[in-house]
Amino acid sequence: MKKLRIFPLFCVIAMFFSLSACSLEKNISPYSFYKNAADNFDGDVVQTVLGKKLDGRASVMSDEYSMKLREALHDIRVNNSRIALPVMICDLPEGFSAQTVSEVPLDSKNFTFFEGDLLFGGEKLAIVYILREKRAEETQGVIVGALLSSADCKWSVGGADSCGIDKLRDNFGEPSASEALVSDGIPDHAYVADNGDFALFISSVSSVMAFSLDCSLLESNKTLCEYAPYDDFDGFSDLAPVSGEPRDFDGAMALGENGIVIGDFSCPADIMVSELGGDIGLAYYGTEPYDESDESMAEYVSDTYILLYKGRYFGIVQSYRKEEQPLSEARMYLWSVYSREDIFCDASLAGIPVSQDIDSIEAVFSNADRRDNGDMGMYSVCKADGSDYFAVYIRNADGRSTLIIQPYFI
Repeated sequence: MKKLRIFPLFCVIAMFFSLSACSLEKNISPYSFYKNAADNFDGDVVQTVLGKKLDGRASVMSDEYSMKLREALHDIRVNNSRIALPVMICDLPEGFSAQTVSEVPLDSKNFTFFEGDLLFGGEKLAIVYILREKRAEETQGVIVGALLSSADCKWSVGGADSCGIDKLRDNFGEPSASEALVSDGIPDHAYVADNGDFALFISSVSSVMAFSLDCSLLESNKTLCEYAPYDDFDGFSDLAPVSGEPRDFDGAMALGENGIVIGDFSCPADIMVSELGGDIGLAYYGTEPYDESDESMAEYVSDTYILLYKGRYFGIVQSYRKEEQPLSEARMYLWSVYSREDIFCDASLAGIPVSQDIDSIEAVFSNADRRDNGDMGMYSVCKADGSDYFAVYIRNADGRSTLIIQPYFI
């Protein structure tokens, strides 16, 4: 009779624990991979991604405002949908996804760090920073940071939907640091919470970089994420083109209530900055002398802003003021709107729609001057409220429209 092979007891026990370990590994929650993720990193994560260092000059926010920043990072809006940081890729709102683009060199035995793209329906909305534990699948990577720009999406972080310092102070108090990290001479505002959460509001490009490596609430964060339709520009149709018998351009059109039209917003072209409101936003870019070539203008300065409508880029605007006046008391004098292909609804300057082609504009206005490079310009002197104004309209060959209107005493 063939003898049965008897395994030693310790081999049987070893096999049992080995099989049990495999079973546990398969059933373990991926959220547990990241429970202590923050312990594996320090502030160098943000510094590495940012590419510049604050060199210890940033102060930590108070307990009260640290809490407000943490809550705000759980209420990040991207094209109206809500995302809470950090969030596992598989827990993103309906229709959203993320893909890795490149690895970020960080020293960690357990985690790999990536830069990637946040997508909706294949369209890139933001740059994201993804942490992935060695055992995790690709969809179990965790988005711990995001760079949101008004060029790519409508964004807000808690109650802050712009980089304006007044709005930031209302929501998060005084910045931990204000330094020109991205564009020379234009301060960016950094906020550092007591748990290491971080937000950098980048004024010059109307963007925000937000980070949270605290994954202790990762599983509950998925319940905060929700999809909302991005229908801000639905229902708009292009404006009727100017037409009729040939005539000279009349700059007085710019000074009426419909001097500037963007979507359902309208205002005179010389409106005061403080009177702008509603869906119009201004991202401060810088201040320069108004006209250094003219000594009589020495007391005036010009402020430049990125023009936003419903949180999206629409162009560039400028205002003028005396140097000692606050920015809010300046009056607009230049509006430059991108081509119709690059904005989300139609706009008009001095009654001329951005959507109207340059040839038909030239056919209507007798004093239109077409240059060899394809650009077209025209000007007029006009009166409004007893004052004389000088108005210039320019349509560039690339589709950009610019209106300049100035009182003669400037």
